[in-house]
Parts: sequence; structure tokens; C-alpha cells
Amino acid sequence: MAVLSNFAACFGPTVVSVRWKNLASLWMVILWLLAPVGLLLGQTANGTSGSPPAPLVSDDHETFGHYLVEHRDDLAPFFNAKGNELFRQTAPLILGLLGKIMTFTLLTCWVFDVAIIRWFSRRYAPALAKFKRALMYATGRLVLSVLFYAIFGLSIVFVSGLGHEAIIVVLLFFVFLLIELVVQTGWIHYLYSTPVANSFLCYLGIFVVHVVTGFLVSAPILTGHATALATIYVDGNVTPKMEAVANAEKKDLAAAVTARDALQAQIDDARKKLVDNAGEQTQLQQEIDQAKNSDTYLFSKIVKLHAQGDLATARGQLADLMNKFPTSPIMDTMKQQLAGIDSDIATQIAQQKQAEAAAAQAAAQARADLVARAAQGEVTLSEMRLALVGKTPAEVASLFGPPTVTASNRWGYSKRMTVNPLSQEKFGLAVYFANGTVQGVDYYYDTGPARGTETGGGETQ
Repeated sequence: MAVLSNFAACFGPTVVSVRWKNLASLWMVILWLLAPVGLLLGQTANGTSGSPPAPLVSDDHETFGHYLVEHRDDLAPFFNAKGNELFRQTAPLILGLLGKIMTFTLLTCWVFDVAIIRWFSRRYAPALAKFKRALMYATGRLVLSVLFYAIFGLSIVFVSGLGHEAIIVVLLFFVFLLIELVVQTGWIHYLYSTPVANSFLCYLGIFVVHVVTGFLVSAPILTGHATALATIYVDGNVTPKMEAVANAEKKDLAAAVTARDALQAQIDDARKKLVDNAGEQTQLQQEIDQAKNSDTYLFSKIVKLHAQGDLATARGQLADLMNKFPTSPIMDTMKQQLAGIDSDIATQIAQQKQAEAAAAQAAAQARADLVARAAQGEVTLSEMRLALVGKTPAEVASLFGPPTVTASNRWGYSKRMTVNPLSQEKFGLAVYFANGTVQGVDYYYDTGPARGTETGGGETQ
């Protein structure tokens, strides 16, 4: 019985809810025998009665039921997947066991019903105390009870799809129990014409005797057959499935180990290649660094600088290279390159001097032209501004001579040097200084400047 108790604990509430739906027609009998069976299971589990289950491993003295309970978390996926199938396979065993209990209980209770009703009729209805009438009552009570149990089972089937099924079933049980008490009380009252109270007490006593009889009949049947049935069921259904699952898991584990080893070998090979590649990269980098520091590579960079026109940098690096590699096989080429760079530098210097001379000549020509035009009074304020802004007082004096009027920041030339292009009227020149350089120019009048002042940023009022 410990096997049954421990095995049932592994199914969980989900599978239990499926059980009573599949065996709805037997619920009344199960509830009728619930109290004695529970007591019996408790006694056998504690070792006070019943036969001990066969050990799963005799050397370790561990029962199969204890194994299931101790490993219920590990076995939960197995029972979740196989729970419905396993329970369908237990149905014939449960039905057979309950059939025996029901048959012996009904026969025994029928005999007790005859005896009890005979005693009741002799005491409260002596005129109707007939053995034939007692047989009629016991048989009728049996038929009525079976009829009520059948209707109760069908009711459970109909309400199994509703919400709060357990509460509805409990309420139905008490309703049908109340109806049975009323009907059976009426049956006794009809047969023996006794008061309703006496008839009710009589059937209540019969009901108590039935409960006790169910316990007494169920105990030896469960004790003698339950352990054997559980052992047969476990050995024939549970153990092979668990072994199949275990073998499949072992096979999957072996395949996983093989795949893991193969993957580890690939990882090790990849790591080795990475190490080899790192060494090759280091050697290659060293070769690149050596090539970059070679006379040939450095000379190619110098040639590139020469081609880009950076002659001074190219000549300095080429001189350093020749000093660093005095025995270089390309020394003659480097000397030729150095001679070419020197020739280009000389040409560049000559061109620069020529450009400077041309620029100086152009500037002198521009100054001479400006002075000549100023002598004729043909220079506009804009031209004067472009020519004089930024020049020092000495440079202005070298162009136009000393001013007619001087002030702290202003020179005035009374000679008519400028012309208004709109009116063709000619004026003198006023030059304004700031921080030692010319900042603006304006027309010069005998009384001072008029209209606008031509400055470095434009005319000002």
C-alpha cells in the first residue's frame, strides 16, 4: 500500500482531476468508502498493517514508491507526458478492485439490512414483522441506492465541463445524500407504517452500519490485493516506460557528449590556428618594419617628396639617409637624386629672385604711375585708398613729399591730387593714421575734410 500512496503522490493535481472525470460513474462508491480506505492507507503506510511492497533495489532497501517521491521533481516531465496514458492503463485494475469491494459490500450490507429491519419491525411494528417483508425492504433499499448512485454519477459527467467542478460535485453529493435519506426513510415508513422520526432513525442506523461494513469489507480486500496490483502495474507499465525514457536520455546524452567533444576539438584547432596566425602576423609586422627602415624604402619616400616639390625636406632626409647607409648599393642613385634636388633648389631660388625683381619693378612702376597721375589730379579716392592703406608716414612722404598740414593723426596735401569721378571736381588729399599706419583717406579742403572719408573699410561720414 505504500507503493500506491507514494505512486499517487507523483501524479499531481492535474492528473487527479482527469481521473475522476474518466471514472465519474464510480465517484459515489469512492466517496462511500473514502473514510475506511484513507484509514487503511494511513495504517499500511505507517507499517501497522498490510503487506510491504516489493523493494526496487534490495541492496539499498529502497522501495519504488520512496524512489518516486524522492525524485518527483526529476520525474515530473515523464509523468506530465505519460500521465494520461498511465492512468488509462490503471483503470482496469482500479475497476476490478472496486468491483470486488462493491460486490462484497453490497452482499454483506444486504444481509445486515435484513437483520436490522427484522429487529426494527419486531420492536416498532410487530404486526408487520415478516421475513418476506424484510427481504422486500433490503432488496428495495439496494435497488434504490444503486439507482441514486447511477444518477449521481451521470450528474457528475454533465457538470464536469463547468467551472468550480469540485465544489459542484460536493454540493451534488450532499443533495443526493439528503434525497436518499428522505427516500429511504419514506420506503421504511411505507413498508412498516412507523412514525417518520422512527423511520429516519432506523435508516440512519443502517447508513452507519453500511459505512462500518464498507470499512470492514474493504480492509482485507485492499490489504490482500492492492500491493500485488500496484506491483504488477508498476512492473508492467511504469518501469518499462521509465527505462525506455532513461535509455533514450542516455542515448541523447552520449550523442551530446560526442558532439561536445567534436566541437571542443574544433575550438582547440581554431585556437591553435589563431596562435599560429598571431605568430605569423608578428613576423610579418617585423618584416614590414624592417622594410620601412631600409634604404630603398626611405629613398622612395624622398623621391616622392622631391616630386611633390618639397625640396628642402627631401634634401635634408636624403643627406641623413646617405650618412646612415654609406655603403648602400643605391648610393650612386642617391647622389644623382641629391644633385637633381640641388639643381631644382637653385632653379627655384633664381625664379624666386626673378619674381621678386619683377614684383619690385611692377610696384615701382605703379608708384610712379600713381605719383604722375596725382600730379595731374586724376587719382580717385578709391585708388588712393588701395595704394596708401597700411603704409607708414615715411612711405607716404616718399610718394608725395611732406604734407602741407600735419596733425596728430592727420596729414593734409593742399595740392589737387584727387578727382571726384561724378563731378570731375579736383581736391587735395587728407590722410588719416592710426597705430602708425594709414587707415583712411578723404578729400582735403582748406578748412578740413568734407562729405565722406575713404577708410580701410570704406567711406565714412
